[in-house]
Amino acid sequence: MKLIIFNQWLVIGGIEKVLLSYLSIFRQLGYDIELAITYNVDAFPKHFQNELPSGIKTYFCLSDTDSKYFLDIRENKKNSLKSKLRYEYNRIILDRKYKNFCLNILNHNNYDLIIDFSGSLLKLLSNNTFKNINTPIIRWNHSQIPTDKKSLKKYQKSLPKYHKIIAICEEMNNNLIKYFNLPKNKVITISNPINIKTIAQKSQIKTECKYNDKYLIIISRLVEGKGLSELIEIYAKLKEEKGIQHKLCIIGDGYYKNKLESTIQHYHLSNDCYLLGEMDNPYPYLKNADVFVFTSESEGLGMVLIESMALGIPVVAMDCPTGPKEILGSNSEYGKLIPMHNKSLFCDVVIELLENKTLWHHYSQQGLLRSQDFSTEVISRKIDLFFKTIVKR
Repeated sequence: MKLIIFNQWLVIGGIEKVLLSYLSIFRQLGYDIELAITYNVDAFPKHFQNELPSGIKTYFCLSDTDSKYFLDIRENKKNSLKSKLRYEYNRIILDRKYKNFCLNILNHNNYDLIIDFSGSLLKLLSNNTFKNINTPIIRWNHSQIPTDKKSLKKYQKSLPKYHKIIAICEEMNNNLIKYFNLPKNKVITISNPINIKTIAQKSQIKTECKYNDKYLIIISRLVEGKGLSELIEIYAKLKEEKGIQHKLCIIGDGYYKNKLESTIQHYHLSNDCYLLGEMDNPYPYLKNADVFVFTSESEGLGMVLIESMALGIPVVAMDCPTGPKEILGSNSEYGKLIPMHNKSLFCDVVIELLENKTLWHHYSQQGLLRSQDFSTEVISRKIDLFFKTIVKR
């Protein structure tokens, strides 16, 4: 089976980490894989092309220089009216380049499946660019699609043009069908995979830890919508009202860092709450934590929850759309699920887990069992069966 996978770029991000996992799975299944990438950011920090399985042919729409040029324009588009106009003009140029790039690849190669891994083909499908392409096109849906009036109109026009859509949890599946008028057989749920063996191995690697205190942990991009300011408020409440001695470790990076530093200072937590930055291997820190705390306001699935469970670390998570409920169970079977923004209950549950060792071990074991449902072995069988129902040889 020959696949072409379209993705925006190759950098360390949530979608790209999932892509790496699937590339390994596809290789093990014996698929012939090619990649079509919009931005060549090989010279940018944190690129991961060295982590790609060998022998995968990769096409880039833009050179490294052009990629930086277009991304800089996009980054600065809100700076002024001139910047906005410059962005709109160059967006038209990029759209034309990308259309020609895609058609050139698809017209000169024979594929069994075309995979849109990050929504890169949405506009082209909407404009009927691929009307003469007979190969099935699959969309991988990693996050909730906005349901405002403008978005509904946009996606109701384009989503039905995919042959199939993969949702990464049942709640997302149901929302796609409900809001975008999709038939039930158009959408299939296949969760993202985790390589439990690799995570366990990486967690054993010795790392230089700056302290030996007990701690709670979260791994997240430092961006708005992850509930990190609220988490710091919860932690301040745990310190002030509950007398907790544990530290709080936040692993990740992003534009919200300065805001979080200010929040930490506001609550006088500089000696207790650590922003550890982004790590290539956070698993040793994760393995040695007592509780994984999660306050995101919206997710696709929430892979860090599963990774924590795979290392036997109990989870306390806000019940955001989508993901936590499906992973932890609607009745907190595999981890503690907290109604959104209920900070008092969140505090109570964290304290209960830290003080009740029987309960802690219960959720440690339940998490280990639940994480097996997301293993590469299980997901590999599901994806292979799904692809073979579409590509009938």
